[in-house]
Amino acid sequence: MDIVQGISDDQLALLGCAGALLAAFTVMGVSYHVGRLLRGEQSSTTSGLSRAIVPNVESQRAEASQRRAA
Repeated sequence: MDIVQGISDDQLALLGCAGALLAAFTVMGVSYHVGRLLRGEQSSTTSGLSRAIVPNVESQRAEASQRRAA
């Protein structure tokens, strides 16, 4: 514990913030990968991303045209 007593309060606060950011990013990464596993998604690729976005756009266009027709 000599190391902790040798640094200033500001330095200790910065170390605490860095540790909190590291912990938050670690939890976020684990959550992302566990969520993908539970949903059964494959590894992310650019083409996979475009396939995920395009159907949503197409369905939105179809819904909009149906609303206009009604």
